[in-house]
Amino acid sequence: MTITIGYWTIRGLVAQINYQCRYMGVEYETEEYTQGEGPEFSREDWLKVKFNLGLDFPNLPYLKVKDKESQEVAFSMSETIPIQRYLAGKFMPALLGATVEEQARVDQFANIFRDIKGAATGPMYGWEDPTA
Repeated sequence: MTITIGYWTIRGLVAQINYQCRYMGVEYETEEYTQGEGPEFSREDWLKVKFNLGLDFPNLPYLKVKDKESQEVAFSMSETIPIQRYLAGKFMPALLGATVEEQARVDQFANIFRDIKGAATGPMYGWEDPTA
């Protein structure tokens, strides 16, 4: 199988997927999209292919899994945390927890880390503090 991860040419939301793949020893390819300079941050590079990738919910990051023999896309999805859960389930299920309670804790921590990361990086993109 060939795994491809698509995202902007920045680390952003895809960094945690990349770290997880390296931790699990999973090889992957990347498809990167260039953003324009700020403050507009043109998304033209992404928008010209967004609806032609066969994704149910076209967004970045995305994951494509190709069949080893045919090289046809056998599975694809978007959204950071679901991608991480899929990869863990496929390559290292122990990361998801052994019991329902452990799995709930994994989900809890994943969402807490997402919130912390958003609060820390949001101001860099000009987002307002949602708690203000």
